[in-house]
Amino acid sequence: GNYHGNMLSNAEAAAGGGGAFVQPGIGTTEETHFWGEWFKKHAGMYEGMESVHDVGVVFFAEQMYWEDLIHVDSVYRIRQALSDNHILFDLLVEPHFGAGDLRGFKVVVVPSVQYMSREQMGVLIDYIADGGRLVIIGDCGIFDERGRSHEHSLRDMLGTQSGVYYAEIGRASC
Repeated sequence: GNYHGNMLSNAEAAAGGGGAFVQPGIGTTEETHFWGEWFKKHAGMYEGMESVHDVGVVFFAEQMYWEDLIHVDSVYRIRQALSDNHILFDLLVEPHFGAGDLRGFKVVVVPSVQYMSREQMGVLIDYIADGGRLVIIGDCGIFDERGRSHEHSLRDMLGTQSGVYYAEIGRASC
């Protein structure tokens, strides 16, 4: 591998520059260990920072517990498409997905998040009510965080509200 290139890429990411060359599977154990320790030591550095990106992409790692690989694949494809088109974005993860966390985004993409709590769906509903825009890809909010069927999916709850766009891989509708 390219030790110095990998170290530079991680330094760029740590500085908030995105780390354009940080890719899964690239890097040695030494580099991974160094940056893991660095982030632990400087954990408070990012407190209170707000994103300047216009696009947020929901990535809930819990979907893997339920073997919802469609979500993981969708996030990967969206990440690739946004990166290829030089569109800056943030991944929105469970610990930072609450009331107000979506406020600065012009668009939030929700890719096939089949397992969502009522609270998570409420965050998206409030985001729309506050003038945000959602792109919902595939089935979202079919089950709750314990795997039980919701009475109404996210699509059922949002319907045809202004600011909500539905898409499937390769197709889109408003």
